[in-house]
Amino acid sequence: MSSLDLRQINPVEIHSVWDQVKEGLKVIKDYPGCEGWLPEDVYHAIKSGISYLYMGYSEGLYCGFLVLSPQREPYTNNLKLHVWLAYSVNKDIYQEAEEQVKRMARDIGAKKITFGSTRTGWMKRYKINNIVYEVSL
Repeated sequence: MSSLDLRQINPVEIHSVWDQVKEGLKVIKDYPGCEGWLPEDVYHAIKSGISYLYMGYSEGLYCGFLVLSPQREPYTNNLKLHVWLAYSVNKDIYQEAEEQVKRMARDIGAKKITFGSTRTGWMKRYKINNIVYEVSL
């Protein structure tokens, strides 16, 4: 069992943690596959309730965050919980929080959890649904 304390941040309280989140966003913004959004987009999505911010703490110390977005499948209209962003300070926050995220997904009636990554190590744990290749012009 994980000792990770995952705390949902109320959108009206985002200012109290935004500096930490923004620092993490600056780091992951440069990862392959993370282009296309600005920190302001993330802030807006959280503040407006489109996405949810969860801060992770281990033994009382900040260890990262998750930004989760409930989404509807286009053809079935089934609900899924998309892990939009994950930032870890010293441990893999998603791996540590996986059971909690599964419970959150079930609680909202989601049929699955999705996330994108260029890390090939995920193939060892999860079924591949889709791989997108990109040609830059």
